[in-house]
Amino acid sequence: MVKSKRILFTFILVVCAFYAGMKFEQFLYLDKCLDLGGGQNPGNYPICVVEVNEQQAEG
Repeated sequence: MVKSKRILFTFILVVCAFYAGMKFEQFLYLDKCLDLGGGQNPGNYPICVVEVNEQQAEG
């Protein structure tokens, strides 16, 4: 009985830690594509903001 409670507690702890990690990553994620969750860049951006280096733009 004690062993099954320990296994259940460990499982719940792992699930809670995974969920907390997902929420923390979601908080840190900087979405540049406005169609993938609104992003943190308000304004008149197109559907997806693409960064281009000067070297890529030249050729």
